[in-house]
Amino acid sequence: MISSNLVQQLLVPEIIMVQSSGLSAIAERVHEARAGAHEGESNRAVFLVDDFFDSVSTASGMGAEQGDLVISVSTVEEPSTGSVDAFAAQARELDEHLPSVVVGFGGGTT
Repeated sequence: MISSNLVQQLLVPEIIMVQSSGLSAIAERVHEARAGAHEGESNRAVFLVDDFFDSVSTASGMGAEQGDLVISVSTVEEPSTGSVDAFAAQARELDEHLPSVVVGFGGGTT
């Protein structure tokens, strides 16, 4: 039985999953997100890339531009609340506005 007191909230408006061969599909969605940035958002993107991959070239293939934040994420262990808070702090240091898109790529970034 499901409790009637349960409230489900979607923390992000959209989640997209593609195969690793779909970098161009991700780049297209990043471009769309930049174009549709709302008031209070920058058109900047944040890329969290599993450190198994070359972060810079992988992010570039997904549409990273000058001024975007690319973070290589160790996925040896599950991310902690502290590491997620540190990533968020890095993004806020770069720009006071919310990014238009955050991309997680690799097995341990989502």
